[in-house]
Amino acid sequence: MLPILRDEIKEIQILIDNINQDSFQLINKHQNDEEQKQVPAQNEQEIKAKEQKDREVAMTLEKIVQQDRPKYLEFRRLVDYHLESLKYQEMKDKPKLLPITGQTKLLYKATNDGFLAANFHQKCDNQGKTISFILSDQGQVFGGYTSLSWASNNTQYKDNDAFIFSLSKNTLHKQYQNFDYAVYHGKDYLIVFGGGHDIRIYTGCNNNTSNLNQCNLGYAYLPPQGLKYGDQQATEYLAGSAQFKVIEIEVYQVIV
Repeated sequence: MLPILRDEIKEIQILIDNINQDSFQLINKHQNDEEQKQVPAQNEQEIKAKEQKDREVAMTLEKIVQQDRPKYLEFRRLVDYHLESLKYQEMKDKPKLLPITGQTKLLYKATNDGFLAANFHQKCDNQGKTISFILSDQGQVFGGYTSLSWASNNTQYKDNDAFIFSLSKNTLHKQYQNFDYAVYHGKDYLIVFGGGHDIRIYTGCNNNTSNLNQCNLGYAYLPPQGLKYGDQQATEYLAGSAQFKVIEIEVYQVIV
């Protein structure tokens, strides 16, 4: 009888082990199901935001001629990276270029809203602090920040917080002279920094073939070492050429 009893005990033990294993798997499944249910809403929002961004990029590329599409993709990469950097005081991977912190909201996108000064002012006037990103037909990405609201009153302003930059060259240019000419608010212009002008984007900037668009770095904002205001290199530094067209502009409200 003992061998039979031992066999029965073994069978019972195997049955118990199987039950325990099934229970363990069931508990794990339940926990996994609960974890799946508790996926942070933020992750879902991030996925939706990325899908929306991808759709917007695709729509923008359809509006841009074939030869300019790689330039826009580089613009998108640089702008998105630096917009993300504005959320933090410091960046882990490399030093932060833009010396401001805050959340951002897109106010104006030239390929959607139009390249006329009236389009720009309709979207950007009286919106407080803004940061602007410009893509030239030379593939250069540059722009500026101002703490003053844009306006259409043809007036020059002092703004101690204003600065300009090149994302393509990863350089920041703060004011060093002519401080009363930090920004200009003109009804026929979109974006103007400096009185000389360090950055000047004229209405219809996507079609300009003359020098109505201008980046003569050094009037109010410090040029790189070796460059001097009025020199050819200074006029070509930001946009890539003294005469240029604009492929894209994005202006974001900065919310501190």
